[in-house]
Amino acid sequence: MKMPIFLPVYHPLKKIVSIEDIKKSGAEGIITNAYFIYSNEELKKRVLEKGIKKAFGFEGFVMTDSGAFQQLSLGQKVTTNEEIVKFQDKLGADVITIFDEMVFSDESDSQISKKMDANIERYKEAEKIARTNTAFVLSTAGNEKMMEKYAKIAEKLNPKYLAFGNFVPPFTMNHNIAGLMRILKKGIEILKPDYPVHLFGSGHPDEMGFFVYIGINVFDSANYAIYAEKGIIFTEKGTKKIDRINFNKCECDICRNNSIKKMQKDFTLTAKHNLNFCINEIGIIREKLKENSLKEYLLKKSKLNDHLKKAYDEL
Repeated sequence: MKMPIFLPVYHPLKKIVSIEDIKKSGAEGIITNAYFIYSNEELKKRVLEKGIKKAFGFEGFVMTDSGAFQQLSLGQKVTTNEEIVKFQDKLGADVITIFDEMVFSDESDSQISKKMDANIERYKEAEKIARTNTAFVLSTAGNEKMMEKYAKIAEKLNPKYLAFGNFVPPFTMNHNIAGLMRILKKGIEILKPDYPVHLFGSGHPDEMGFFVYIGINVFDSANYAIYAEKGIIFTEKGTKKIDRINFNKCECDICRNNSIKKMQKDFTLTAKHNLNFCINEIGIIREKLKENSLKEYLLKKSKLNDHLKKAYDEL
């Protein structure tokens, strides 16, 4: 796959944005939750029979998430690592994930070590079971000491695909981009990866370029739809409440064919615009990398808000 890349989160049972809309946006890949497929018998049967790409009608890059977070949130563990790995492998995804132990920012070194040790064993198990690529999930929340320790261990495992996980609550939800960059840089400097490096749950268009600069090249997010449901639109001047703007300088097909007033009344239109905006942003970042002018581009971005100014200073 071409990198950097943005993978829209596609929920097969909650189609705010359809696969056709995702294809129209120019998205080259998607990520979807295997747990939702596994839990719905009708969908499960169809995807197992046809394979995930034919069942969804999407021939690009497809990654599946094990759904460990969703099962934890719902308080119902319905699969083991072996079960969900085998299931994802049967679906025919390009990259799959283990049923990882969730790491939280308020946990001690020993608690994080216990969970990461378990995740390493689950990764090794998946590598033996699966025919497709398994992402190695490096989750240390905000703990720099643990990041250094497990980045060194990950280096010896020689993964083909790395994913940094469990950073959404302590960092990306609070837009503490500079703090997250500091921790990620520690891991990236040790690993020196020449393979895909994915930052789970991060895909805000104003922030992706900063992470690309330090070595992240795969992003995923459902924020294009989540923000739209909250009445928030992505614009060149940052995120805005859609009911507070009268005009949006955007040339995507949604904005060309629909007025702001219409978009204010139908959040699915805003979701489609937001997706288009994310895909377009990745295109801009690719061009800036070719031109060797990404840092200059990020300097302009940094003027949008204090979070991005701090992120630029961290470069």
